[in-house]
Amino acid sequence: MSDFVHLHVHSEYSLLDGYASTKAIANRAAELGMSSIALTDHGVMYGVIEFYEAATKAGIKPIIGVEAYLAPGLHTERGRTGVGNKHYYHQLLLAKNAEGYRNLVRLTTKAHLDGFHYKPRIDFELLREHKEGIIATSSCLAGIINQHIMQRDLDQAKQIAVDFRDLFGPDHFYLELQLHENTPELVEVNEHLVTIGRELGIPLIATNDTHFVRREDIETHNHILAMGYNTTVQELCSKNRNMDDSYHIMSADEMWERFKRYGIDAMENTLRIAEMCNLQLEFGRVELPEFDIPAGHDASSYLRAVCLEGLNRHFQGNPPEHYLTRLDYELDVINQTGFPDYMLIVWDYVTFARNRGIPVCRVAPRGRRWCSIVWALPMLTRWRISCCSSAFSALSAWRCPILIPTLPIAGGMKSLSILQINMVVKIRRRLLPMAHWALKRRYAIWGGCEIFP
Repeated sequence: MSDFVHLHVHSEYSLLDGYASTKAIANRAAELGMSSIALTDHGVMYGVIEFYEAATKAGIKPIIGVEAYLAPGLHTERGRTGVGNKHYYHQLLLAKNAEGYRNLVRLTTKAHLDGFHYKPRIDFELLREHKEGIIATSSCLAGIINQHIMQRDLDQAKQIAVDFRDLFGPDHFYLELQLHENTPELVEVNEHLVTIGRELGIPLIATNDTHFVRREDIETHNHILAMGYNTTVQELCSKNRNMDDSYHIMSADEMWERFKRYGIDAMENTLRIAEMCNLQLEFGRVELPEFDIPAGHDASSYLRAVCLEGLNRHFQGNPPEHYLTRLDYELDVINQTGFPDYMLIVWDYVTFARNRGIPVCRVAPRGRRWCSIVWALPMLTRWRISCCSSAFSALSAWRCPILIPTLPIAGGMKSLSILQINMVVKIRRRLLPMAHWALKRRYAIWGGCEIFP
């Protein structure tokens, strides 16, 4: 058996649980002759861009996913527990395309902002709202279907399987088979999953719950687990919390030897999913949210109107001619480089903060010490003319500026409860979050970073 794709893979971004760099995962898949491999870290997507680049460089297709935490009820409920007295279950989700990727990031963001209780959690209603472009599986032994099987509640396990099948569609939900020596109960669970799949027409996939790259990494991985449990390796092993060496990235032949008892379909369905997943991420360009511009304006004309209002306010309606000339020059540079929306966004959330009594100490570009009329006029309440003495950047050197408003920590809960700046700007092939002491506001770009306090 030479064709197989790992769809359940954890990296070091599954904090204190995974021991595998994204680069090592991609290189191992290429070494084994695999065409694709997934990344599905616990509850987060910190490593997806790094993984995407590493896999692309290694010549294999990256599949972006997450092993989310599913709440037993609403994700905002804190005290409720479900079957097995669990506060959450595991739920594997894979991005099929760009829409699925954006939905994964939305789900992960909402899990951190609204659903954090022990872990960042989502719920079934959030999945219903953000299901497009996503392929789901029943996940590992900690999945909700498997937990009901473990509790001998097979009718409920079947009903939940039906709910997932009907939600995602028959081609986008799979029952996940796993086999690990330290978890013998998986054998019985798999038998029930095979039966459920046959009765309900839900396809099966074989996965290895990989947490490290090679078999010999097990010792180091156990040390990482011990740190996560705040215990010693000896105590970890005595309580059977450690993993065995089967949790590495196996070859297709090794996987076939493990899963051939279930037939060829469970292996081939991993290839089927890999063929459906065709996410293309574009780097090197700026991603900005849409700014609500008043009727009769575009972004350029409205930015000019905002700046002129500030200039007239500062000079009591009679601004000097050289300031108007300077303003025209700077706006021309901003318009040619395509950043008027960005300037309006910064102005909008700074104004929002000030109008609600949150002092903004300064709004200045990061990096070189230069300022401009456009920075100052819409942003500052007290403006020194000397702040514009530095030269505005040359047009040829312009790239997206990083404006950093300084908001106070003192009285922080007031700031945190009022303002959320969820701006993600793609700069230098990376997604950089800009979230400054804030919690809730209307801007949100879902570009691969989860913004949370």
